[in-house]
Amino acid sequence: MVVTNSEKIAKRISIMCLHGIDREVWNKYRIRAWKSAVKKRVDIANNYLKVFKSNDFLILPEKLKITRNEFVQKLMHSGIGTSVHFKPLHLMPYYKRLYNFKPEDFPNALKKSNRILYS
Repeated sequence: MVVTNSEKIAKRISIMCLHGIDREVWNKYRIRAWKSAVKKRVDIANNYLKVFKSNDFLILPEKLKITRNEFVQKLMHSGIGTSVHFKPLHLMPYYKRLYNFKPEDFPNALKKSNRILYS
């Protein structure tokens, strides 16, 4: 932590803590990097979908006819451990209580949260 009464020194310290880049430029850089990372993940996911679409041995999640919990049970019986880590923000006790959110208030988050699974 640095304390100064000099505006010039304070500005210099602020720039140096962002690797020598002005805050406005830093924020633009971070947004571009984030967009690039998201695009890359979408491209990878689309490649997987394209490659696996023609294979009979793999059932893509959107074609699965059982619930996530049934799927977890089948994996467990096959010796494959999985877990559920995602809970929509609006269903977490603090936000639910503070804002009186109901599950149906955010249908997309609810739909996705009921399908996500980690192994």
